[in-house]
Amino acid sequence: IRFILKTLFAKNNYQVETTGNLAGLHRLINNFSPDLIITHYYKDYHSDHINLSKIVKNEWDKIDKQIPNLEKEKLEFISTFPDELKDLYDNLKKRGLEVIAAYRNKNQCGCCGVELTSSEIEHILKSKFQQCSYCDGVVI
Repeated sequence: IRFILKTLFAKNNYQVETTGNLAGLHRLINNFSPDLIITHYYKDYHSDHINLSKIVKNEWDKIDKQIPNLEKEKLEFISTFPDELKDLYDNLKKRGLEVIAAYRNKNQCGCCGVELTSSEIEHILKSKFQQCSYCDGVVI
């Protein structure tokens, strides 16, 4: 099947609109690693839209099947942490923190996006785990 593919891929404010063969969709998703894919509803009346929706869902399912392996690798990695750091990680996850650690972007916390003053940054850097006082995420 060959038809026009117009799907918006967004990753870090980078957008790509493409036209081409659907066989390349898997490669496109892997190359851009999008956080979001917007496509047609699977109950659309246009057959091309229905097919595109099914293909995107199949690609999503393939990615979804990789999650257990990635979770296993993450747990193996975390098991190498000192107990004190494992406790911090578990505590933050239980509290529902989405991003546990992220790089600081200039004066902005990478976890919650709050603009930090120079004294707040200094306080974070001196703290034991370098945690943001707003979200408790670890600022790297």
